[in-house]
Amino acid sequence: MKRLANPKWALLLENISREERGDIFMAVLKYPDVECSSAVWPFIKAELDEDDIKYKAKCERLATNRLARWTEQNSSDTKQTLSDIRQTSDAIANSKTNNTNTIEQSKAIQNRANDMLQKLAGSFNPLRTPKYHIDNEFSLPEIIKRNTDLLPIFKEFTPEQLEKGQISLIRKCMGQDKTMAQIIGWIRNEGKFT
Repeated sequence: MKRLANPKWALLLENISREERGDIFMAVLKYPDVECSSAVWPFIKAELDEDDIKYKAKCERLATNRLARWTEQNSSDTKQTLSDIRQTSDAIANSKTNNTNTIEQSKAIQNRANDMLQKLAGSFNPLRTPKYHIDNEFSLPEIIKRNTDLLPIFKEFTPEQLEKGQISLIRKCMGQDKTMAQIIGWIRNEGKFT
């Protein structure tokens, strides 16, 4: 996240020359790919770095939330598991009220329900989703070619949107790891500007 001005910086820049202020301003505009020889720059850069870390963490959190919603909405396994849990829960309630001699049966049903809940919880684990390293070798067509199950998802985009999204992703996220949900969200966002 780039910031052009911060009122607190006025105190730092107050007693330096116009040329040095201009150098700092250009360094802020070119952040993070620039170094500045000014003695004030390390303080400003540290604040920019901190803002950048917060922004990236927020983006990761939002992407994880989007992935969880997308998985929940589109996963028939998840819906089936929830249905099984409801049925098992009803069976437990009925067995406890109708039959006091079937404690073992009730425990078996409870164990099955716990197993299903464990499976459901595991399906939302964002750490299980593969991440793709964004570098100069990153290629959406290659990823789609290797994972044919992604083809229906990417059919919503035109080739121009895919190309623009890939170029933008490489330019702005170089060196980062992204999940497929984050990549798709990125392309959707970049596609608005085509």
